[in-house]
Amino acid sequence: MERISVFLNVEDDPYYRIGICIGVEKGMEKGVRINIEVARAMKREGLPTSQIMRVTKLSSEEIEKL
Repeated sequence: MERISVFLNVEDDPYYRIGICIGVEKGMEKGVRINIEVARAMKREGLPTSQIMRVTKLSSEEIEKL
């Protein structure tokens, strides 16, 4: 079964593309918020900054600000 977007050819619609971009941006923002929450919890538990950096991909400066 083909995707409905192929059937309707919505990929060529500029509003569809804008919607996709907005959705991706919101998803990325949510991912960053979740990473920050995880980093805060790890910091509260006393885990080393190097381990928090590996797990969350945040910089040491970002972690120290939490």
